[in-house]
Amino acid sequence: ALFGQCAARQKALIQHGIALVNAYADLGQWWHFTPYVGAGVGFNYTRVTGQVNYFNISDGSPYDATLTYPSGFPAGVVHEPRDVWAHQLDRAVTVHKFGLAWALMAGVAYDLTTHAKLDRGYRYLNLGKVTGVSSALGGPVSSPDTNSHEVRVGIRYVID
Repeated sequence: ALFGQCAARQKALIQHGIALVNAYADLGQWWHFTPYVGAGVGFNYTRVTGQVNYFNISDGSPYDATLTYPSGFPAGVVHEPRDVWAHQLDRAVTVHKFGLAWALMAGVAYDLTTHAKLDRGYRYLNLGKVTGVSSALGGPVSSPDTNSHEVRVGIRYVID
């Protein structure tokens, strides 16, 4: 029994490259504070590299499956026992995908000088689904949407 003798180790690396066009709207100014909202849309390049390695449960060595015909298989067809197939179950996959990315932003800026503002904001970023490799059968699986919740701090420079 394959699953009584071996187990699987998995690892994956997901990398995103994002390009967005953003628009912001200041909502007025009160006591040197300027609240704002924003939205962005663009594209996301996702690269997923995944690897599954099977190992013997008893000693941790790599697992190679050797499948043979069962005893009593018709003797006229093959000579018993004969390897049907020696198979290395380990596999790796790399997936590249372009997709839609979008963001919603909100925050507040505080006047440090007439041109510089300390900006503190929140960004919700949606990068779409990620496709990779499954652990048991090797077929592709797809995740729910990949989201990012970010609290950001920066300096704004206002050009008049």
